Amino acid sequence: RAELIAADPKSAEIIKPLVVGRDIARWRVNYQDRWLIFTRRGVRIDDYPAIKAHLARWKADLTPKRTRHDKRGRKPGNYQWYEIQDTVEYYAQFDMPKIVFPDIAKEPRFAIDTSRSFTGDTTALIPTEDLYLLGVLNSQVALHLMDQISPTIRGGFYRYKPQYVRQIPIARPSPSDRTAIEGLVEKILAQPQGAEISELEAEIDARVARLYGLPSGR
Repeated sequence: RAELIAADPKSAEIIKPLVVGRDIARWRVNYQDRWLIFTRRGVRIDDYPAIKAHLARWKADLTPKRTRHDKRGRKPGNYQWYEIQDTVEYYAQFDMPKIVFPDIAKEPRFAIDTSRSFTGDTTALIPTEDLYLLGVLNSQVALHLMDQISPTIRGGFYRYKPQYVRQIPIARPSPSDRTAIEGLVEKILAQPQGAEISELEAEIDARVARLYGLPSGR
């Protein structure tokens, strides 16, 4: 990334921070020095000469195959060799503040991303920065509900895929409950230390449980 931007500062426009599933912890993202060249459909590659030259080293492997039997190249399609092969029409949502989560986890691992990161195929996103929703999704109630919704795989992991997560019913809070839970989440995002996080999470769990009419014990 640094070399491409040094060669042409305009390269920075289409080099995006990349987050994969293992980077996402509970509440926050552990960002790595990982980047994606996002040359979407219709990009004017000649506007980015350093990136064009960089990608040209793999042109034979990036060019769409004419048939499935060709030995080199990507899947057949009407995209240019330097373009991402799928349309990714929702790409603008990556540039928004959003809730991100990995597709496999033993417990809820929902986090707020405000870095405009793109995410890989081991993650999913919800295009919102609703801290109340974040608190509910990271609660023990949500874990209990996922246990009823999601299949489990070896090691006791749940499949946090969108088709399961979207089935989690989200309680409609009173204004005071929403404000209280948002405040607790804000304190967690301010990076308190271990014991304090546990206390804040326990209070979130109790408040969320009451909203669902469930016992408040963890």
